[in-house]
Amino acid sequence: MYFASKTRQGKWSIGIDCHFFLCFAAMRIIVILGQRAGEGIITSPFLPVFGIGTAVFGIAAFFVGIFDHCRGRKIKKKFVLIFLF
Repeated sequence: MYFASKTRQGKWSIGIDCHFFLCFAAMRIIVILGQRAGEGIITSPFLPVFGIGTAVFGIAAFFVGIFDHCRGRKIKKKFVLIFLF
């Protein structure tokens, strides 16, 4: 059992997961600093941009990870990071 995938799709999945967590953290920081949804979205679009980015990165990481897992069945190796994320 390996910690990280050695395949190209596995590395992409882990990278997209990192971007997902960065967007989520940025969105939480923006909410902590005081901006709420519906308050000045036109003047300050950061919250919707990071929210949409979080959703897109999360969905993309899920499908890339599933694709890598299904494709890797020939190799019969399991990777911890793909199962954690």
